[in-house]
Formats: sequence, structure tokens, C-alpha cells
Amino acid sequence: MAHKGKLKEREETLFIRTVVRTLEDKDHKEILMNSKRAGFMFFPHHYLITADGTIHKMRPEESVANGELSNYDTTVAVLSDSTDKALASLKVLTEALLETYKGAKLIEV
Repeated sequence: MAHKGKLKEREETLFIRTVVRTLEDKDHKEILMNSKRAGFMFFPHHYLITADGTIHKMRPEESVANGELSNYDTTVAVLSDSTDKALASLKVLTEALLETYKGAKLIEV
């Protein structure tokens, strides 16, 4: 378990999980603040892609994802806005992650 502000490291990577949502043009700082207001100590996803297509690394890639995500301890999680620019960046990031974590299964939500 994560404790005292340190995240547990992932032992293996079996899944790359992507979630696409309309984030209403919020910037990454506002999205992070909303996550903290919702009670999360750390942002639940490893990466956040905002409407302009910018990829933000929100937690160390080698750490586990948030425990509320399915398969959290074997997953690299990505949250993306639904704009064309964000989706283009999501495609690039997903391809890179699948190359890094060969054999990982892509889960698109």
C-alpha cells in the first residue's frame, strides 16, 4: 500500500487503460485540484491529455494506478480529453506505451 506520500511500484504491466472524457477545456492544474477535492491524494491516472493535446505526466509511470481503477496494480492509466488534438496525442502516447510494455493489453473506456 502507498503510505506517507509514496506510491507503491507496479511489479508488472499487463494493461494500458485509456479513458476519454470531455474535460470542458480545463487545464491540468484545475483537473488535479478537482481530483484532490474529490479526496484523491494523488491523481488517479499516470497521464492526462488536455484539450490542446498536451500530454501531462501526473504520477510516476512505474507506480501503480489508483486503487479504484480495475487492475490498478498492473495498469498504466491515461485520461484524455475528447478533442481531435487530444485524441491525436492519445494515439501517439498509446503506441509508445504499447511499445514499452510489449504484450500489454489495451483497454479503451
